[in-house]
Amino acid sequence: MKWIIDALASGKAPITFEADGRPLPLGETSRPGGPSPVHYFLVSIAGCFAMSCREALRRRNHPMVDFRVSVGGEKPAEPGNVLGSVWLSVKFEAGVEEGLSRTVVEDAKTICTITNTLKHPPSIQYDSSVAGHAQGAVL
Repeated sequence: MKWIIDALASGKAPITFEADGRPLPLGETSRPGGPSPVHYFLVSIAGCFAMSCREALRRRNHPMVDFRVSVGGEKPAEPGNVLGSVWLSVKFEAGVEEGLSRTVVEDAKTICTITNTLKHPPSIQYDSSVAGHAQGAVL
C-alpha cells in the first residue's frame, strides 16, 4: 500500500495539503475512502518540512516563494504494520536558483523536528487506564 501527501506553500498564505492528489481538510476524521492515520502521519512530515523551508528562506532574507513538499510512504512487501520507506521531495517554482533550492532543503533538514525525530526515534511509553480508577498500567 502507498500513500502520498503534498504540502503546498504559496507565498505567506497558509500551507494547504493534498492526500493522493485530493484536497485534505485538516481535522477530518477517518472514514471509508477518507484520510487514514498514515495520511496524517505523512501530513506531519510534509507540514513540518514546508514550515522549515519557509524558515530557511526567512533566515536567508529571501522573499517567500511557492513550492510543494511531497511526502510518500510505502509498506514493505513482507507483512507488518510499519512503513518500510518514506520519501520527501521539494519542488520550487520556476525561477528559483538550483543552488538556493538545495541550500534551503539542507537547512530545512536541520530545522524540521518531525524528520529529525524519525532519524532519532524517541522511546514510547504506553499506558492503559479505566475511568474511575486511580492509576493506569504501563504496558
